[in-house]
Amino acid sequence: MKKLIIIPLGIVLLFAVAAIGYLLLMTGLMKAASPPSFQITYAAIAGCKNQQEIQQNDGALFQGFDYLAPYIPYLLRWDQMLFNDHFVITDSLVSNQSVFHILLTASELGESECDEQIMSLAQHYQSRGAYIDQFNDYGMTPLQEAVITRNENFVRFYSGLGANKHLKTKSNIPLISGKDIDQIVRLLREKAPDDLKLARIETLLK
Repeated sequence: MKKLIIIPLGIVLLFAVAAIGYLLLMTGLMKAASPPSFQITYAAIAGCKNQQEIQQNDGALFQGFDYLAPYIPYLLRWDQMLFNDHFVITDSLVSNQSVFHILLTASELGESECDEQIMSLAQHYQSRGAYIDQFNDYGMTPLQEAVITRNENFVRFYSGLGANKHLKTKSNIPLISGKDIDQIVRLLREKAPDDLKLARIETLLK
């Protein structure tokens, strides 16, 4: 008959504390080594089925973390969900982009395969006080950018979060400067009448 091995509770707690400490340390190192926009982008794709492919394409950003690399998005997501209340980001990669602009870019990066995870993080940010109609340095709100990039999923999603389609752009691009989304869609439809994505977006916005 085999003897039952009993591990003292103190040792179990010690290992648990050590593991948590290690995760905190590695998360801190990653935050120090990467711009906030990178942190948000990869927090957004945690658990996405093509997460690994996306990370491999940005391989240089993950060097130095070796075997921990596959778990970086999960650690960054954990950090964003618990500790981060910075919703307008200016760093070496972006200038005055709201978290919703960055998440829209993450959707394009993941070719819409990660949208479920990204939208979940967006809802979290909004619940913490992030403003859905923030203009970026290009004079565009997240919803306006979603329309122009033909991201149908995020047009629907940001509209559902309460984004205001009647705001006029502050863009310096003459074609869209000072125009609201309905006006932009009409202009784009005139230039591309056979654009099916744009046609569906036009229907969504009615």
